[in-house]
This record gives sequence, C-alpha cells and structure tokens, in this order.
Amino acid sequence: MAEDEGEFRATPRWYAVSRGENLPLVRFLLGRGADSSYSLWAAVWRDDPVLCRELLNANPRLNLRAHGETPIFYAARLKRLKTLDLLIAAGADPTVPDPQGRDAEAIARV
Repeated sequence: MAEDEGEFRATPRWYAVSRGENLPLVRFLLGRGADSSYSLWAAVWRDDPVLCRELLNANPRLNLRAHGETPIFYAARLKRLKTLDLLIAAGADPTVPDPQGRDAEAIARV
C-alpha cells in the first residue's frame, strides 16, 4: 500500500515547480538533497514533462499519498496523458486504489 502522509506539504522546491517555472532553482534544490516527492503534484498540474523528468530523476516516492491521492491519480483525473506515461515508466503503480477503491484507469474514465 502506498504511504499516506495526509496533508500536502508545500516546500520551497514545490513553489519553484508550481509557481516559478524555475528549472535552475529546481535543479539547485534537488542537487542539495531536496525531496522531490511532493513536487510531482505541481509538475503534473503544470503538465510540464521537463520538470517531471527532473523530479523523477531525483527518485521521488512515486506512490506517496496526500489527501488520499498519489501523483498518478492526479495525472489521470486531469487527463495529463504524457505525464501519466512518464509516471508509469518511472515505476508509479497504476493499480494502487484510491480511498474509493478506484485505480488510475478508472479515475481517467470519469
């Protein structure tokens, strides 16, 4: 089962991804050991494959949940198909159920 840390954590790296489109800052923070896990939601929302790849290269916890969702659920719900493919290729588990028992494929169909 995926980890569920409950509340989402907005970190400096998350702000660099979600607000600034600041790839140099993202690389700087990742190079100093910043955890890329929570920033995946921001990269999915932005539908930014370059930022997604940078974050995925930093070995995030792909099946980490916040508010019951993993980044793959978010990509499926928003119909971010390229990002969804990147997450699956990186090892995100599309069969992990959400709190209602739906997997990523079922969520994408809604």
